[in-house]
Amino acid sequence: MLNLRQSTTFRCGFTVLQQGHGQTNAKPLPARDAASWLQRGERFFRLLRLRQTIRQSLVLHNATYTNCAPAPLLVRALCGPDRGRLRKPANLDILLLHNRSQKTILERSLEYVGIRDYAVVAPALPRGVWRNTYKLPAALRFAKASTSEYILYIDADDAILLGDPARAIASLEASGRDCLFSTTRYRDYGFMPDVEPVFVAEAKQAGWTDSANIHLNSGVFVARRTFLIEFLEAACTFVTDDDASWREYSRQSGKGRVKNPQFPLGCGSDQAIFRFLFPRFRSQIALDYEQKLAFR
Repeated sequence: MLNLRQSTTFRCGFTVLQQGHGQTNAKPLPARDAASWLQRGERFFRLLRLRQTIRQSLVLHNATYTNCAPAPLLVRALCGPDRGRLRKPANLDILLLHNRSQKTILERSLEYVGIRDYAVVAPALPRGVWRNTYKLPAALRFAKASTSEYILYIDADDAILLGDPARAIASLEASGRDCLFSTTRYRDYGFMPDVEPVFVAEAKQAGWTDSANIHLNSGVFVARRTFLIEFLEAACTFVTDDDASWREYSRQSGKGRVKNPQFPLGCGSDQAIFRFLFPRFRSQIALDYEQKLAFR
């Protein structure tokens, strides 16, 4: 229940209502802000309608939904049935990589369901600026220091844990591989057009079409720690102190087939590096076409 004696801001339709200490003030929202909040409201109610379907996945990893309402409201709406009931398996580490000063929505969801023994690692930033690829050396150092059999990685900024993390281990074991990646419809093969047919062929072999979520997504994955060390060591060979920003990478990759003989060296995209490496490690990596790991 909301305590209206605490200062709380509600954005509702076309007004901002400030409630606190018995006083209520209202002021009009600019039209652009009003439209934005209306869209978020529509997404939130769509999320509620899809709640049962989404909870069949271990993680909600979709910024369209994880940004549509305040984090506490989203966490309560999606994780309510498991509040305080879950624990992390002893043979699993849950890894988050970020340098935020405040808790992310993923951390809020983990603690809401009762899991507090997760690991947050802040990547080193050689030039003082964030690059997604700087997560890779940090993940490698963590994996080498860990003694757990499995590591579950989840993007911290736009994901919510929905269920028992033991499900990640079960899904990995069922795959018969050493690593299981979540999937997405997002393609992005401008720098490596020869790699896309590999993912299409892999999906068709598994009975999935090339229009479904068949492409490797780096935002959620679970792996045996020993394999993850090997995989990350290979990935880190493409990380430099001067990696491109996501904007720079996207601008170049969006131009279509781009020739870059050094790719993915310095590309700045951890996902691109993982996809580039997939053909080499194909026999050890499975793709989660059924979205048991993450709802996208």
